[in-house]
Amino acid sequence: MGPDRTDWPFWVKMGLWGIADRGTAWIYFWLSLLLVTGTAAISLMGLLPWWLFVTAVVGLFAPLWYVTAILWVDSHGGWEKRRRKRRSADRPRRSRKDEDTDDDTAD
Repeated sequence: MGPDRTDWPFWVKMGLWGIADRGTAWIYFWLSLLLVTGTAAISLMGLLPWWLFVTAVVGLFAPLWYVTAILWVDSHGGWEKRRRKRRSADRPRRSRKDEDTDDDTAD
């Protein structure tokens, strides 16, 4: 079982609230960074109002918060291990030949 999230500081719990694993946290980081930099770049080109540039600069707080929280969890116990459900395609298939030999040995 993974680490107990009750031991995490408040800012880490809030930054990673609802995020189950490290991969998902990195996806949120990259998406927020892309959104902020894209908004800032388009605003600087004059295609969006100036206040969206200010919002984007303030929005840099989100990716910084994500990466800081991710690194904190990495250095203080890691993430919960998620069990991968075994799909029917992953199970070895039995051939009819195997079934026939099993029937013969039962007698």
